[in-house]
Amino acid sequence: MMSPSETPNSNEGGFMDGIKIHLDPTEQVALRQDAESLGVDSEDIAYAALRRLMAELKARPQQIGQEIVDVRDLRHYHHPVMSGSGHTAHPFEDVGNDYSVPGL
Repeated sequence: MMSPSETPNSNEGGFMDGIKIHLDPTEQVALRQDAESLGVDSEDIAYAALRRLMAELKARPQQIGQEIVDVRDLRHYHHPVMSGSGHTAHPFEDVGNDYSVPGL
């Protein structure tokens, strides 16, 4: 029997765990707009972002681990990271950071 967080995995013939990402309305709009501009679903962007992050975490665990903590703290104590509100630069706008992952 499938748990409420599992979805069918047609690639493997079994089931995959699912996660929920809680977004505020501003974040939802930003994600939806980006997805529409790329011709994909919001879930496609979330999966690609998670895949890229996990590769970066493996390559640079201390730096990326700290970034994860920083983004968590920013989200809990400040405005949403994707809000585009202009109050502060969000963590992905730092000049000079290379977020590319070889092989992805």
